[in-house]
Parts: sequence; structure tokens; C-alpha cells
Amino acid sequence: MHNPKNKKMDRFKNVDEKLTEQLKTIIDFAADLSFEAKLTFELNESINYSLLESLNFAGIYLIEIKTNPQKNYKEWLDEFKNEWEKAEFKKAFVPNLKSKRTIKHNQLGQWFPLYLGKSRAISKRIKEHIDLSLKQPTTSLKLKARKNLYGSEFRVSVVRVNVSNYDLIMPQLETLLRNRINPILGRQ
Repeated sequence: MHNPKNKKMDRFKNVDEKLTEQLKTIIDFAADLSFEAKLTFELNESINYSLLESLNFAGIYLIEIKTNPQKNYKEWLDEFKNEWEKAEFKKAFVPNLKSKRTIKHNQLGQWFPLYLGKSRAISKRIKEHIDLSLKQPTTSLKLKARKNLYGSEFRVSVVRVNVSNYDLIMPQLETLLRNRINPILGRQ
């Protein structure tokens, strides 16, 4: 006599095998994926948000900061860490430096990866990273609150990903890209 529970478990195993195949496809896709630079801005009190209108889609975004490539990476990182981790920014729902990712870098390019995320509406999420106040409980970079970084140049690059199974695909894709690029700020 065949046990109905075993039949259900066999179906789950079948689904799991198919998902494993598809995850391999996502891994291959992520390895070749490249971001498209969409906007740059200087951090100050008055940012032109009209540039964000073109980013009203789902996908992955990367926020980078412009650096001086002639500078020593460790020296730059120490200076950035000192500015990023000032007391007023602690416990303000902002992403922290991740030492496991800072050690993956050893030199500076013109642009340096700070933060990588996913969103169903990238334009709205980037605006939050810029505008949210330190008191708001949503985790974001809260750049405008960081007057100590005014004058710094930032770049937003994106990959548009329009999929029906967003909740299954996007966390996997985000993790793969995060592990490849190693942005130094994050919750994960």
C-alpha cells in the first residue's frame, strides 16, 4: 500500500530538483550581469530628483561613491569609516560597514561600491536612501542627514529585472551580486 504522505514528499522533492536547476541558471546569469550607470549626483541640500523618474521599475541597484584612485585603499577606508560611523548616526536605522566585505577590496577605482539593494520601484527607494531622516525607522543610507559627506559624488547603477516571481528570484540575484561586488555597507 502506497503512503499518501510519501507521494506528497516525492512531489516536493521534484519541485526542489527543478528549483535547483533554475538556481544554477540564476547563478550563471548573475556572473555575467552588468550594471548600467543611470545617474550621478553631488550630495547637498538640493538634489535634482527629476533624474530618478527614469528609474521607475523593478530591479537591483548599486550605489557607489567617487574616490581618488591615487589614494591608498586602507587610508581611504579609515577616513570613510570615521565619517560614516559618527555617533549621531549610530542606532539610526542606517546600514553599517561590513568588515567581511571591506577586506575583499585592496585598491580604489574611480567609483567604489557602497550599497547594493533590490526594489520593486528603484526610483522611490533611491529617493529614500537620499532623503529619509535619521529618526525614520526605515533602514536606508539617509545621505542628506550626513552633512559631513556633502560635496561627495555618488553614482546609481541599475539592472532592470521584470519578473513575475520577484520574491523567489530577486533575493537570490541580490545575494549573488552582493557576493560578487562586495559593497561595504549593508545589513547582510
